[in-house]
Amino acid sequence: MIETAVSSQLVSIPITTIIITFKILVFMHSIKSPMIIIFFKMIKKPKKIIVASRSSPLAKRQLEIFNLKLKKFLEEKFSLSKVFIKTRGDMFLTDRLSTIGNKGLFTKEIDQAQISKKVDISIHSLKDLPTKLEKGLVIGALLKREDSRDALISRDNLTIFKLRKNAIIGTSSLRREMLVKKIRPDLKVRIIRGNVESRIKKVVSGKYDATFLAMAGLKRLKILKNFKPMNPEKFVPSPGQGIIAVVLREDDKALLELVKPINDKKTSFEAECERGFLDTLDGDCALPIGALAKLDQQKNEVKFCYYYENLETIFFERKKIILNSDQARYDCIQIALDLKKRAKKI
Repeated sequence: MIETAVSSQLVSIPITTIIITFKILVFMHSIKSPMIIIFFKMIKKPKKIIVASRSSPLAKRQLEIFNLKLKKFLEEKFSLSKVFIKTRGDMFLTDRLSTIGNKGLFTKEIDQAQISKKVDISIHSLKDLPTKLEKGLVIGALLKREDSRDALISRDNLTIFKLRKNAIIGTSSLRREMLVKKIRPDLKVRIIRGNVESRIKKVVSGKYDATFLAMAGLKRLKILKNFKPMNPEKFVPSPGQGIIAVVLREDDKALLELVKPINDKKTSFEAECERGFLDTLDGDCALPIGALAKLDQQKNEVKFCYYYENLETIFFERKKIILNSDQARYDCIQIALDLKKRAKKI
């Protein structure tokens, strides 16, 4: 009833009165009237979009990369605000990832903040995201992929073949550990956890002879020395490695539309293949699985490595796939199912 009464009163106000009032407001704004300045600021106040990530230097850098890309497409009515959240994976740094509850280890706390609408957008390394996201969340965009390879970090910038006999390698990744054992069975693998900088310090201090880090993280943090890239033909990366994922609420149609322009189609295609393979094998860090889809004009192919549950038998697979996203995902799922069949025959 109140709304109806107010609207009928507004209708009765002459148009000339409204125009004159507006002109007075504009004039008062031009002479810097404090009350009018506040009034205009309230009218123009942009909608705040809260963007979250983990609190590590690399996670913060990835959030900044997202912000810079999105700002090119943002209208003035939006503003971005950052929030950094510690996850379980950031707090428990002594055990292997697969032993402390790998699924959602680096995302759960952020997911909860997003589902409860304390956060609008979250930024993740795609390789940290479970293949099945929390209910109500979706990947809204994938940024253009950085270098997908692993890199070996050592004090003397050696290749894995030049490391001393029985050298100590730090890694908490089962995939990396199994690949190391295949390439250099003499090397001793010890668990190492922590952010990029802390792991490098442990190598420099002599606690470890070497460790592995993703090339994408090194490049984003501008760490450009004392590493050797691993050959992805033999050292197949983690599915989704080098890709920044933008996660939103499924029902937030406005923001889903907003991030569309920053989605990289080629990267999304590759990620779909790799995560289809991973999902079929039910990986998410518990099993040592590598996957890399490389799509270009000359050849469209995927490379996979899969250690069977006994952690003794490794399968490498390389296939050409059709340049069609639905068919490519189907092909990758079929490859995974075939590998499972072969593994069970052993």
